[in-house]
Order: sequence, then structure tokens, then C-alpha cells
Amino acid sequence: MNVRTRRWLRRLVVSAALLAAGCASEKAATKDLGAEIDEVAATLIQQPLLHSTSIGVVYRGEEYIRHRGDMETGKPGPPTDATLYEIGSLSKTLAGTLMANAVLEHKVSLDDDVRQYLQGDYPNLQYKGEPIRIRHLLSHTSGLPNMLPERANTVLEDFTDHRTPSELNTLYAHYGKADFFKDLHAVEIDQHPARTTPTPVPERN
Repeated sequence: MNVRTRRWLRRLVVSAALLAAGCASEKAATKDLGAEIDEVAATLIQQPLLHSTSIGVVYRGEEYIRHRGDMETGKPGPPTDATLYEIGSLSKTLAGTLMANAVLEHKVSLDDDVRQYLQGDYPNLQYKGEPIRIRHLLSHTSGLPNMLPERANTVLEDFTDHRTPSELNTLYAHYGKADFFKDLHAVEIDQHPARTTPTPVPERN
């Protein structure tokens, strides 16, 4: 099974599990929602690439939190309410929602040059005179590398490797905001940011 297939399979499993947890409310009348989530969590950690999981559901004002598995394979120790997880792609949803609200309030335009929101000069954040715009960042069509520093992209080529988390932790142990902006100055855009048709912004009532 190649890396792309494994990535797709893992995303499918996680999505299906969370969807099942969310849809469990439809069966709440006949079966306890907490038990439904327990079943989803138990199924999730049976996957070969996963050994622990935490699921939280808020339904009609009630919180249901379940932790299953062990933080390290072969070492008893399940996750808890205090366990820290990488926010991952949830940040995209949050950033997209905040940006959509800012556009509706006319605080920012999707066609703004991103450099107007950065301190300092970034002549590199353009391709043949075409700047990277807000819409390019939101649609992942800017031509920027997926991660900074560049080394992180190599580490993540196979995120199923059990050494990957440790390597990332080492890479980012002393990597701060100043390092990020220094690397951003060195980025080279080698493709034209995707051209999209501007979408009219509706007036907010």
C-alpha cells in the first residue's frame, strides 16, 4: 500500500468515525449516546495506524468525552482530558470562518495583497508581478510551501512513519516566530498564483 493510499485510508477512517459520532444523536432515543461514542472510539483504535483516540461531542447541552487506547503502543496509559493534541486541519476551518466574517464586514478583501498585512518587505511573495492574495492563501493556490521550515515537508512525506512525530518535535523545539518570518523572506514562488474569478461580497444586513 503506497503512502498516498494510506493517507486516503486514514482520512476516510477518521472522517467516518467522527461522522458516526455526530450521527449517533439520531439513535439517542434507543441507545445511550455515550455508548455509541464508545463503540466509535473502540472501532477507531483497531486501525493499524492508530493506537489512541479522544472524541468529544456536545449534544443538547450535554458533553460526552471518551478516551480509548494508549498514548504509546505497548505502554499502558490512555489519553485524558489534559492530553494535548495538534490542532491540525481544524485550524483551516477556524481561519476560514474568521476570514469569511472579516470579508462580510468589509475589513479585508479576498483580492488584497498579503504583503500589506506583513511588517517589512517581501518582494519574493509574488510571481512575475502577480502578488499572492488573500484568496490564494485560503484556497491553497499561492505556491507557498506547505510547511516552514522547508525541512518539515521532507519529514512529512511519510507521516505514517513512527519516527515522524519525534522528528517534528525536534525540528520545532526551538523554532519561533522570528525563524518563521526569516524563512518566509527566503521562499521562492515558482508558479503563478491560481487565477480565480472574484466573487461579489454580499452586503450584511
